[in-house]
Parts: sequence; structure tokens; C-alpha cells
Amino acid sequence: MSTEVKLDEARRRVLVTVLPGPETTTVADTALSLTRDRPALGAWDWVIDTRNPHTKATLEEVEAIAAAFNAVGGDKGHTIFVSHDPVTYQRCALMQRKFNGRRHLVARSPLEAERLLPLPPHEYLF
Repeated sequence: MSTEVKLDEARRRVLVTVLPGPETTTVADTALSLTRDRPALGAWDWVIDTRNPHTKATLEEVEAIAAAFNAVGGDKGHTIFVSHDPVTYQRCALMQRKFNGRRHLVARSPLEAERLLPLPPHEYLF
């Protein structure tokens, strides 16, 4: 599958969606490319919609992505996988041990993923 990427600069969020169709870019390739080009994205919140079939990241790819994310100082953010695959919970538990200070969660829909993410400070209502 290929991926579609949207950057929400105001909220510091990366939205990655696995698209149906021929595979040209994997989620792992996308994450590595984005953090290579803009290392600060490793501190942003990520929502990765993997409901379409896709190639799962290898352990080596997960370790490379973790290294890129761990290299960024400051808040570590969240990664939310939108998935119906029960194995995603186990993969999140594995990643939780490799990513320093980053939370990995699973949501059933993009709306649920949005609700799991904290509001950026400028959006709090006082």
C-alpha cells in the first residue's frame, strides 16, 4: 500500500493513512523519511490509520524509527494506530519499550484517535 501524509502544524500532529492500491511506500518508510527530513516531527503526536492492508514494520525498522524519535528532546507525544487488528495492541506494547517517554495506543476510528490525543495548550478553554 501507499501512504498519505498530512501535517497539522498548529497542533503538531502527523496523520498517516495507508491507502488501498499498489504498495509504493510503507508506513515504516514514511516515518523514517519524515523524521529524516524533519527530526522535530519525532516529538509530535502521530495518528497512523492502518485499517487497509499494509506491510508491517520489521523489528529493525521499529528500532530505526525509535532511534529517530528518541533523538528528539522535549515532550515525546503519542502514537495512535487506527486499527481493527488485535495484534496491533501487542505491537504497541513492544514499541512502548523501545520509545522513550512516548505513548502508543490503539483506536478503532480516526475520531476515537482524535479523542485520545491531548489538546495542545493553545486550545484549552479557561
